[in-house]
Amino acid sequence: MADAFVRTVVQAGYRWVLVQEHTVEQSDGQGPRDPHLRHALSCSNSGGESASILALVKTRSSDTKLVAQMQPYYEAHTLERATLDGRSVPPLVTPIADGENGGVMMNEFPPKYRHVVRESSGSETPMLNGTEYLERVFASGVREHDLPVIPPLFQHRIWGRMAPGDGPERLAGVIEELSREDDRLHIEGGSWTNDVSWLRGHAARARCRRSRAGHSSDPQLARSRRNCAPRQVPPHQPAVDVLWPAGLEDQRQHGGGGRRCQDQSGAVGPTCGAETSCNFYWAEAWVHRCHQHLDSALEHLEQASGQLA
Repeated sequence: MADAFVRTVVQAGYRWVLVQEHTVEQSDGQGPRDPHLRHALSCSNSGGESASILALVKTRSSDTKLVAQMQPYYEAHTLERATLDGRSVPPLVTPIADGENGGVMMNEFPPKYRHVVRESSGSETPMLNGTEYLERVFASGVREHDLPVIPPLFQHRIWGRMAPGDGPERLAGVIEELSREDDRLHIEGGSWTNDVSWLRGHAARARCRRSRAGHSSDPQLARSRRNCAPRQVPPHQPAVDVLWPAGLEDQRQHGGGGRRCQDQSGAVGPTCGAETSCNFYWAEAWVHRCHQHLDSALEHLEQASGQLA
């Protein structure tokens, strides 16, 4: 699953991902040694294929209170620069929060955020997003192959008993063996709750879509099958080109497009909705929401493409 995820986001045009510290490991099976540095997330599959992408590691807990009080900024002041391939690079403190809980984001975050922005501007500890940080590190002369590699959690144990290329049957057998030995082993997702699967809901969705091959006089069933209709996005096409191709951008700048631009813009909201982490955090309970958003986005894209043609 991990290698398929990495290949998919790379094909969609993404340059880096943010991963949770406890869902990845070093090549020797230990936790990340330097979580405040950038890494290369590398994944292999039973067919012998590999995929990788730049990765930033989310540090500290996902605590709304910590983010509201801008604690990551003060943590950054305690860190020293590190060395990659003989070059001095700055660390990056990367927190997240799950939105509003108890009023802290609404009441405490705004003034503290403004204070930190003023204090950090022009300082040795500036506020940066992930892309800005990666660009600075690359500008120092560090290359991608200099980065420490982090595979997904439990990969060291799996590949210790088989080799990539041994095939899916061997992989299934190894996972079953390891699961019997350690009930904490979980490879169907990486979230705060490891008792849910990121796979089962999508499999059910696929079965629903396959059911369209049949026919029924039941209006409700027919409507359900229509709602499961698969839509295709051209492979290997960056997400930004899908959401806003050059033709529509040119028409927008010159005052044209009209309905076409509206249809294209209408795809952005559902796409962002489909990408929310809750779709995976709650696994099969939320999968249908993800697919509803994707179907809505692709409807807008199809309408815009028809207008453009």
